[in-house]
Amino acid sequence: MTNAPPVHYWKAGDAMNAEVLNEIGTAIDWLTDPPLVHVTMITGSITLPVATWTNVAFTTAISDPYDMWDIGTPDTITVNVPGWYTVEGALCLSNVGGTDAKITMGVWKQNAEIILRWDQQTINNNGNVNIHKETTMFLNTGDTLVLKAYASAGARNIITNGSSESPQLRMRWVSN
Repeated sequence: MTNAPPVHYWKAGDAMNAEVLNEIGTAIDWLTDPPLVHVTMITGSITLPVATWTNVAFTTAISDPYDMWDIGTPDTITVNVPGWYTVEGALCLSNVGGTDAKITMGVWKQNAEIILRWDQQTINNNGNVNIHKETTMFLNTGDTLVLKAYASAGARNIITNGSSESPQLRMRWVSN
């Protein structure tokens, strides 16, 4: 389905028939199972180079009933139903044996503009730092989203899997 289903507007004298019941059933199915994609990086890690935006390649789709993620392009989600979406990005960062740094997480639209950005300071050898932020925005069919990270300085800034957070991107349709 490429658009939200139409909803019957009742008027005095409307007859209840199979077509109307099917329309109502389709709308209920849509509302209980709206477009959603949730991908994560369960295995591996990524060492961030300094002063370079680095894409996060995902390894697993936790949920993707509308086929918006393809393992062939593991860093990209492609919208196939237009509408308002909540978009969430998350990173788990480790800074081991390096210097303190500021890490920026960004969700990029069309690989050209940041739609969600967050800066986080990391402290050398002080455990994992989790970043988890979200926004709501309108997306069109064909729009693409990519989760990226940027290290302002330092060495050994690593995107990794933590005990409470893993690198992930989640997008859920909320309205048309």
